[in-house]
Amino acid sequence: MRSSVLNGIITDWNFGAERIFGYSADKTVGASIMRLIPADRQEEELEMLSRIRRGERVDHFEAIRLAKGERPLNCAITVSPIRGFRRPRDRLVQGDSRHD
Repeated sequence: MRSSVLNGIITDWNFGAERIFGYSADKTVGASIMRLIPADRQEEELEMLSRIRRGERVDHFEAIRLAKGERPLNCAITVSPIRGFRRPRDRLVQGDSRHD
């Protein structure tokens, strides 16, 4: 699992993501999510970020992602919006949580 803010910067990277992608958290948190996406598929990521900004959940879909060394990975991905809960105005979407 990993999470990112709406500009595509990775904010959380757990051990499972380290194992699957081959990158440690200290090398990944703060980096762009685009490093994990092949150049010919980056437009689909931009569309997904747009849907998350609108508060939509992106249910299970198949995608190609890149592990360390640019090794392609077949992934099944679900993306859920992360919302603020402290005050009513914070209910705006603040990021996303991904399960690859």
